[in-house]
Amino acid sequence: MRSGRRPTGAPWWRALCGAPGPWHSVRMHERHAKSCTHGLGALSATFAFVVGLMPCAFGTCSGSPIEGDAPALRVMTFNVLHSSIRNPIGPWSERRTRVMRTIREMHPDIACLQEVSDRQLADVARDLPEYRIVPGERSGAATFPRSALLLSAALAIGGFALGVTRRRAGARRLAHRLVRVATGIGAAALALSVALARYVLGDFLDSGERCPILLREGRVACAEDGSFWVSRQPDRPGSTLPGSPTPHIVHWARLTEPRGGRACVVFNTHLGVVPWTARATAEALFAGLGRVSRGEAQILAGDFNATPNGALVRSLTAGGGGRDALHDTWAEAARREGSGGTFHWGMGAPGPRIDYILVRPGERVRSATTKSAPAGSPHASDHDALLVELEI
Repeated sequence: MRSGRRPTGAPWWRALCGAPGPWHSVRMHERHAKSCTHGLGALSATFAFVVGLMPCAFGTCSGSPIEGDAPALRVMTFNVLHSSIRNPIGPWSERRTRVMRTIREMHPDIACLQEVSDRQLADVARDLPEYRIVPGERSGAATFPRSALLLSAALAIGGFALGVTRRRAGARRLAHRLVRVATGIGAAALALSVALARYVLGDFLDSGERCPILLREGRVACAEDGSFWVSRQPDRPGSTLPGSPTPHIVHWARLTEPRGGRACVVFNTHLGVVPWTARATAEALFAGLGRVSRGEAQILAGDFNATPNGALVRSLTAGGGGRDALHDTWAEAARREGSGGTFHWGMGAPGPRIDYILVRPGERVRSATTKSAPAGSPHASDHDALLVELEI
């Protein structure tokens, strides 16, 4: 697992210990009591002394909010659509202001973004100065173009070898020709699919994506962050599960609240679409969360490319095997706004819910909201943003 501490400004404990509290009032009133010569002044000082101690007696000193007193943590996940991918919505230069407006209007304390290119990351940093960006590493190049081209070449060579072998008579000769035709078509189809993928996905194929975590300045602070890959070698950059055509990264950040001292770990990821890796992906995620955990609350957010009833989400929310299940915040929210569907093909069409914010242990979810563009307005991405309010 790759990790590294980054400068975060004043640590939360300094803000906590340095915050004005009842003990300042105590000292003030003690000095006042010494200077008073009248009985009434002394009585007033004593009364103020007792009142100043009452908040600590009831556990409400500065930095130690009573349960339910602290504001909810607003967590957002949003796939912003990689700038190099051709799409029906429009280029990044047109979508940029819509993406920034969506983030500002939803006002998250923590925003987990997916499909972010280096260009988009720089634009986010310029346009949203109220957030500190924890960028994370790139996921790495896709493996399927190389694999497809190798398979295409193997088929072409096989077809050529069949062509130079001795011809046979009758049914065998016909079968021989059919196999040659099939290998030729297969080789051409694979080569064409790679060319088409490069045309549509562009630089995404070679560079991958970032899954940065945005932190609202003054609301949450990052103590540590790192990355791991969804694979059997999680510390190896660009590694994949068997059968996965692309690498998938999980970027995490250990966070604290300067005012409340509450701690949690946020994990941000973009998972694959192929269904045969679902259970192996869930196993890799549970293992990664376990390695990072120090007993804090955990928040797993991102584009899972899976429906609520799919094998991946069911595995994550079922737990088992000595592991605590993750809780689906949309399903458990006390109040929900929006359709719940998060993928709309870039055209506003009704689509499935494939973006999630999962938590463990079960935290109270005040609300969950999906935000779509108004009818007739252009969309910021092919996904809708999801925002939840959590009581950690």
